[in-house]
Amino acid sequence: MKRTFWIRLFMSLVISSLSFLIASPSFAHDEEINGLTTQILQGNAIYHRAPAAEKSKMLEKILGLAANRKALMLGKIKSDSGTFLLHALPSKVRDSLPAEVQSLIERQIEVSGELTVTWADDIRHGRSETLYELVTDETSKHKFNLHFVGDPTSLMSGSKIKVKGVALDSEIGLAAGGGPSVKTLSAASTSTAAVQQAIVLVGNFLDSAVPCTTADIHARMFTNSDSIHNYYQETSFGQASFSGDTYGPYTINYSSSSTDYTGWANALDQAATATGVNLANYNRKVYVLTPNGTRYSGYGLYGGNPSRAWIYHCDWPDLYAHELGHNFGLQHASTPSSEYGDFSCVMGYSQVGLRQLNAPHKVQTNWVPSSRVQTVTSSGTYQLSLLEQTNGSSIQVIKIPKTDTNEYYYLGYRSPVGFDATGLSTSYGDYRDTTDVHSCCGSSGNTNLLGVLRDGSSFNDPINGVSILQTGHDATAGTATLSITTTGAPCTSNAPTVAVSPLSGSGGAGTSLTYNLSLTNQDSSVCGNVTFSLAASVLPSGWLSTFSPSSLQIAPGASGTSTWTIDIPAGVPDGSYPIQATIADVANVGHGTFADATVVALTDSSPPTVSMTSPLDGSSILSNGQVKISVSASDNIGITKVEVRIDGALKATLSSMPYATTWNGKRAAKGPHTIQATAYDAAGNNASASVTVVR
Repeated sequence: MKRTFWIRLFMSLVISSLSFLIASPSFAHDEEINGLTTQILQGNAIYHRAPAAEKSKMLEKILGLAANRKALMLGKIKSDSGTFLLHALPSKVRDSLPAEVQSLIERQIEVSGELTVTWADDIRHGRSETLYELVTDETSKHKFNLHFVGDPTSLMSGSKIKVKGVALDSEIGLAAGGGPSVKTLSAASTSTAAVQQAIVLVGNFLDSAVPCTTADIHARMFTNSDSIHNYYQETSFGQASFSGDTYGPYTINYSSSSTDYTGWANALDQAATATGVNLANYNRKVYVLTPNGTRYSGYGLYGGNPSRAWIYHCDWPDLYAHELGHNFGLQHASTPSSEYGDFSCVMGYSQVGLRQLNAPHKVQTNWVPSSRVQTVTSSGTYQLSLLEQTNGSSIQVIKIPKTDTNEYYYLGYRSPVGFDATGLSTSYGDYRDTTDVHSCCGSSGNTNLLGVLRDGSSFNDPINGVSILQTGHDATAGTATLSITTTGAPCTSNAPTVAVSPLSGSGGAGTSLTYNLSLTNQDSSVCGNVTFSLAASVLPSGWLSTFSPSSLQIAPGASGTSTWTIDIPAGVPDGSYPIQATIADVANVGHGTFADATVVALTDSSPPTVSMTSPLDGSSILSNGQVKISVSASDNIGITKVEVRIDGALKATLSSMPYATTWNGKRAAKGPHTIQATAYDAAGNNASASVTVVR
């Protein structure tokens, strides 16, 4: 079919405007999404100017582009939520698009509800995923999947929160670590003490059955000498244990290739309820199934009470302990090279056997209370009591400040006692009669095993000025003797962090946009102030950029702000343009960072919507001649004025709501009279509505 003038114009504008995007590096931007956004915006401008007969063809083109962009944006929010937010269109840009297109474009959203945080453990491949789901407070109970730029380690299942972010379908993108985009309305309670009432539900898929018997699973959980009940009773020093029941197996209407772990749990709940089981009697639910299409070894809700845990290897006792550890609010036991690399703790790798929790995890649960934790800041010789058993008021954990990362070193002495009699010596490592050096708990929330000290071996950290030597141990008394030297930490320079708000701003050609930059100095506390310079490093040709102020002097741990102004030249085609700022230490080359943002250039081509609400068309002027004139007017950008004319003559100019005035038509000639209202927006677009009244 022959192309119309409007379609040809659209394609020529797109090709010319994309030259900048193709020639520029992408940085955090996605060039394909940028290109589609530009085509949609330029098509939108042509759509609004096109004759009525051509609009449907243009709309069809724009809808196709928007559908392709939506697919890319949905993939991006799940894999890289920061880049998704960078490309999200501002509300006023979305509002300028035809209604049919808006349904395919992300939107700003603010919603509150109950949060579920689930740890998905792919232990055999050394990786995990944290899943966030929000069920809204509304009567309709909508479910959203939350995607953070950096996992917020403080959010736990069962918390009531309010989020402000960008939504596309049922996915919401949120700023780094949650930050101001998340407000906790009420924090979840996580029970780490007393008897935990647990129910274990065994489930078979249609094509796969659990290889362990229900009796075996019950014994492993509750009654064996090496049961999960006995394990937690020992590792918590009698403060937590499990009591409960095991039911099943129930066959659920799913195949083993499915991935709906929530659906499996709900189906098992329904099956148990149908046989008379009262689920309300239990605060811990454990679902035992076979390996399945999820690739994961198990799942565990992070914190909260009640909670859920999923076990896909019925014969791995430490997997039960691991997922229930997530229920208690524990994250992973890692090493610098492996997320599950700390084999001294069940929160590390599974399929090793039961062994007690490491020192920082016992402190997190308060099973080692603060009275048995000593913070060391000076050199000396220290005694460390056995971590596996309490010994009066003796010190079980030593903490040493790790100032370069705002963490602590945690020292715990391990000996082959109780579950650790066999669990501490495996093919993966021997932790018997050693002092373990962990760091905890930074941005990841995981504990990190850094050193395993035997008599005569040491751990040295010149960055923080810390040296730890195990000089000896007493197996009878269950203590280790440590020589700790603290020389004072030298200055450690870390890259500053920067936040830009908004990430995506919009304005028309010939206007200015402002972005707020918040810069935080992440150097260690003993460092001096740093002066950072700010400059635009990526900007379209011919554009201007200024920072106010253009440099910031910031102390370690403190923050500073600057306003970044972008001048959009006249004549710039509608489109999405990546920009970037460079933040540099004026005295230390390489000590800096970058900040990405997006400019959405948009020429407002959408006319206002206007209607006459009073008087009614065809009505008669009252005998006293008074006519009340009321106008309804709205615009995607904003109304600048409304002009009211009587028979073509200007009667009033209204600049703010309510758009209302009166006319005394007592002296008007007999017959019909036209009252017309014309609404204008900032771009000069206008629309009119009129009624006829009779004198």
